[in-house]
Parts: sequence; C-alpha cells; structure tokens
Amino acid sequence: ILTLWAASPALGRRLGTPDAASEHKALEPRHSSHSQEQQLAGLRAGLEAISKLRSTFAAEDPALAGDRADLQKMAQGALTTELARKDSSIWSTIDGMLNATKEAISSMHGAGKAAQDQIMEGLQGTISDQAAA
Repeated sequence: ILTLWAASPALGRRLGTPDAASEHKALEPRHSSHSQEQQLAGLRAGLEAISKLRSTFAAEDPALAGDRADLQKMAQGALTTELARKDSSIWSTIDGMLNATKEAISSMHGAGKAAQDQIMEGLQGTISDQAAA
C-alpha cells in the first residue's frame, strides 16, 4: 500500500493522506495573524503550566538513605530524579524563561512596532541562551 501511495500522490489525496507538497507547506514557519502580545501570552501560559508540574516531581521521601535512595533513583530514572531536586537547573531555567517573558510582556505595552520587534528578538535570544546553558 505504501508503495502504491508513493507512486500515486493523487491516490494519497483521495485517501485523505497529505502529499509531499502539503507536508512541505506544513513544515514552513507560519506567519500567524496573532499579535506579538498574544504570542507572548501563549508562551507565558505554557511556561506557567510547565512550572506548575514542579510539585508533581517533588521528592516523595527525602528521608531515604543509602541503598534505598540509590534504588529509588534508579527506578525513577535520571530525569525524574533531576526534576525532583529543589535546586534543579531545569526549574531555574524555566523560571528564568518565565521571568524574561513577563518582562517582555510588560515592555510591549505601548511600544511601537519596531520596539516590539526588538523586544521579541531580545526575548528569543534570552530564551535560546538559557535553553543552551
């Protein structure tokens, strides 16, 4: 069936599967009609949702010691163990991104288009730098 679909994009369209042109179009960056303020509000909401997951990863029994603690870490996995730490660099990075987004939102109010573009570029750089760290 896959060979048939690959040989006939028209068949793929009739079956409701995307052809190569529509797949390529889906991968292109969208220039959304959303304003930059709306984009920032969405980013803020997403980061806040991720930040709220912190309590989900809180260490359940900090009193475990020795072999039991090692076994628990192994059972949970490295990422879960890292996310359970209060001083995890992951959470501080997310907090930094959230704070930078909040600052950008407050700076956007009343700013002109050129200033808003500059704020967005600065935020993108800040978030990229924090993600790479």
